[in-house]
Amino acid sequence: MRMVFWIFIASLLLFSCNNSDDVLDGLPPGSVKVDDEMYMIPLDALDEDGCQEYRAHSPGNMVVQVIFYQKKDGSFTMNKEEAACNAE
Repeated sequence: MRMVFWIFIASLLLFSCNNSDDVLDGLPPGSVKVDDEMYMIPLDALDEDGCQEYRAHSPGNMVVQVIFYQKKDGSFTMNKEEAACNAE
């Protein structure tokens, strides 16, 4: 009976581990990991100026629902003037 208990505990520990890269695998192509629980997901099409628009996503936290743009340094901004657009 003790062996069954230890097998159960070992199985629980083994299968309860969550790798954050698994979360990225379930997101659309082009998604960017920003932090442990924060991702930027690209919207379907470029805007009229050739800028890729993103929305924030977190599997366990609330996020603001605004459009983000990616800057040249890889960070994200809500200010389109700071964005690195394809049309530039």
